[in-house]
Amino acid sequence: MTPHLVNEVSAQYSRGGEFLGPRTITLESTQQLAGRLIDSNGKPIAGRNVHAELRVRYKPQDRVLNAFHGFEVDHLTVQTNADGFFSFESLPVDVDIGLRADSTQTVDDHWLGTFELKTGQIPDMKTHTVKD
Repeated sequence: MTPHLVNEVSAQYSRGGEFLGPRTITLESTQQLAGRLIDSNGKPIAGRNVHAELRVRYKPQDRVLNAFHGFEVDHLTVQTNADGFFSFESLPVDVDIGLRADSTQTVDDHWLGTFELKTGQIPDMKTHTVKD
């Protein structure tokens, strides 16, 4: 059976035996974000952690620096498979997503970029070259 996502559920609602009618619960849209890690020789990097940081952005009224203003609201981690592929199956749309991969040589992770998923748009899978 192939798993699938639903974005709306209807249910009968009652309280204390009194029927209060049907209720619809609408879930927020999600999208898949997938990619691949390779080394500088083009070989897949297996078993590497890839992190997605979900961020909410805001615009301060008195903006002195031209920098990112926001905060992280969630952090998800997946691991690349034997062929270097990774996939986040259900990331929210219309939220900034910072993507990074663990480094084996330095304290700093490898920055893979910032993405914003849009409802109904399937992003292209990107191949990221990681130099360790």
